[in-house]
Amino acid sequence: MKFNKVKGTEDYYPEEKSIQQQIFSTLRTIANRYNFNEVETPALETLGLLTAKGGEEISSQIFTLDKRGKEELGLRFDLTVPITRMFVAKQLELPKPAKWFGLSRMWRYERPQKGRLREFYQFSAEIFGTDSKYAVAETLQLLIDMLQSLGLTKKDFIIKVNNRQFLEGVLDCLDCDFEQTVKVIDKYKKMSGQEFLDELKQAYVKEQQATTILQLLQLQDTPAKMFQEVFKKVNYTNSKKSTKGVNELMDILELLPESFVELDFSIARGLAYYTGTVFEVYDRKGKFRAIAGGGQYDELTALLGGRKTPAVGFGLGYSTLRLLLEEKGLLPQPQTAPEYAVIVMTGYTVSLMTFVQQLREKYSVYVDLKERKPKKQLDYASSIGAQKAIFYGTEEQATGIFTVKDLKTGEEKKVKKEELLT
Repeated sequence: MKFNKVKGTEDYYPEEKSIQQQIFSTLRTIANRYNFNEVETPALETLGLLTAKGGEEISSQIFTLDKRGKEELGLRFDLTVPITRMFVAKQLELPKPAKWFGLSRMWRYERPQKGRLREFYQFSAEIFGTDSKYAVAETLQLLIDMLQSLGLTKKDFIIKVNNRQFLEGVLDCLDCDFEQTVKVIDKYKKMSGQEFLDELKQAYVKEQQATTILQLLQLQDTPAKMFQEVFKKVNYTNSKKSTKGVNELMDILELLPESFVELDFSIARGLAYYTGTVFEVYDRKGKFRAIAGGGQYDELTALLGGRKTPAVGFGLGYSTLRLLLEEKGLLPQPQTAPEYAVIVMTGYTVSLMTFVQQLREKYSVYVDLKERKPKKQLDYASSIGAQKAIFYGTEEQATGIFTVKDLKTGEEKKVKKEELLT
């Protein structure tokens, strides 16, 4: 019986794994430059933790394990919640701010589609212990630098920002239930205008207020002009939350390059733990789902049993990022080929193996494992993309001079053993 991979999962063959690891290496390098330190959490967490503030949609997507005894466990759906748990465990002794990142597998039980899998990789960066606008700005700048380091430019992606407090204040002014309405707003980009209005009606939003909300979400201009347009429809200055949200947004936007960041009132973030500025990253053409998303979550530490601590972070999904890099021709070349293939001419000896091991101290080296004829060895070396072939036989062993063949150009030259090993 032949078995297939589980729906919504991926197999990573050597070439694809090489591409992935090169991308991951870039993400780690940039995070380290910002002094983020890597952490890792277990794949398994208690259901109590995973459902603490995830919302109904996330709760329904958790992969749960069969209950054994009193334990109720599930697979993590992101890294923000587990990393926050880690922070809370050592909250009192840690110097602040704590700047951590993780890069690992996540699981969500949902319908697989392009850019969305049931098992997926995610990069997550989190800052705990400061409510400074600079922390939010640095988090966004980290995102920009990561994507630029992979070859993407301002023509390829845009970061859309909003503020939950501003949004909550506006909805309060419109006499709308925030939790119910924001769930609909979070799905705005996936619906037509009429479908959106119908969904708002289901959330008990009156027709006039629903029309106003739709008009606000459709605004596109400079931040100052957008807030002016909002004010014409809703006097949000009567709300302390909205006023605070506007000020926070304007302060943060001033610190970031305009070419990469824009204000978008439709950005709400579905996870219930977000409290302040929120953001999502999209490709400019709008072809793919969000590449990354995050924001401030100042109450999550208290929810998980710690002291209330300001925090900000984001998750960056590998699946969608890879799709965008592929479309732009920016995927790195697989690095699976050896630099040298040693062609065995007269049998395997201790001296041959010693020579191969000496080469491996400096290069990636393949030596034939099937004891084939030299011609077959050369054919195989070419098929796996080896850069050069070194011929090893009785004469080469005696003289210490080897024939090295460039397998791409066919050029051959004699090279002393010392030159190869130094």
